[in-house]
Amino acid sequence: MLVAITFILMILVKPIFSRFNIPLSFIAMFLGMILGLSPRWRGVAETDVFLWLANLGMYFMIFVIIFQTDMAKKETKKIGKYLVGSALFILIVEVIILFSMIHFLFGVPILGAILLSMIFTTVAEFMLMPILQKFKLMSTQLGKSILGIGIVDNMIEYSVLLVAMFVGIPADSGFKEIIISVVGTLVLFFFIGSLNKVRYISQILKSAKISSLFMLSIGVLFAFSSIMAVGDLAIIGALIAAIVAKKLIPKEKHTKVTESLVTTSDGLFAPIFFLWIGITTNLGQLLNKPLLAIVFVVAALLAKMIPTIIATKKRLGIKGSVILGFALKFGAGIIFIKILFEQGLINELIYTVTVSAILIYRIINPLILSSLITKWRKDIK
Repeated sequence: MLVAITFILMILVKPIFSRFNIPLSFIAMFLGMILGLSPRWRGVAETDVFLWLANLGMYFMIFVIIFQTDMAKKETKKIGKYLVGSALFILIVEVIILFSMIHFLFGVPILGAILLSMIFTTVAEFMLMPILQKFKLMSTQLGKSILGIGIVDNMIEYSVLLVAMFVGIPADSGFKEIIISVVGTLVLFFFIGSLNKVRYISQILKSAKISSLFMLSIGVLFAFSSIMAVGDLAIIGALIAAIVAKKLIPKEKHTKVTESLVTTSDGLFAPIFFLWIGITTNLGQLLNKPLLAIVFVVAALLAKMIPTIIATKKRLGIKGSVILGFALKFGAGIIFIKILFEQGLINELIYTVTVSAILIYRIINPLILSSLITKWRKDIK
């Protein structure tokens, strides 16, 4: 019933949110925050059926995110050392600022503060691509900088995810189960990953319809997630599944398969997962401390803007650097912030504040970016 009510409400309020270019998944998260004020709906969100659907949505979204990363990489091959150096500088300065705020202001333990600050710096470059395409910035230095720095950030994010997963393994997960998961995954990885090298299977894959390749991708996701779930590492299984699926699917069909995966994710799995995120936030706690949330949003934005301007103003100019700073605040880490919360590495207050901050950025950043790009279009390099 909770999922049904949410999907109906999403359709009803979508015209309002569409004016701000907010996707269905974020509408679901917002509705979840409202519904989460009621103990009844919070109770429903803790049932086994809902948690199964929500976790399935999380695995599917991670799978899709990894699967479509190559789309942005193609646009940034010629940038090289400049992007890597800028990305690392921005990351280090931002993490220092965020860590100090999260650890000292919110009292989050050192490990949780480090992991959260690193994840909160990441960029959803796949969300930015439509904006870059709309304003024809994909081939500009600014466009390539946005995508390239986002890719470098996300590579670090996945490393942080692995650390968070292993640190947060439940105490009742035995060594035997973990070994079974890892060994089984390695065997399956090399077996399935090498199937496209078999001539007969390679020919089948090349002639297969998009719908068949889509089903194959889903099958790979379930296979790896199921095996890794034995050791409570299903999320890592989803990540590995995406890597294997990319190797199996013929390159000329990647775009079509990606479109099918994204459509399924955005239309079904993502809204359920983001509904879960919204309900598990404590909006009442946030309303009691609105100033704290405002300070976090502003400080986190400045933590991104300051190092971005310093690192890129010579190449992009001040105006280009400012646009880049806002673009890099399109956070991709909300999934992994949820993981940290579920693993007990961050408390409810900081979880609620960071989730709310990402929602705020998702609403205001497209408006700011569109306005600045339109106003400064002639000065963009």
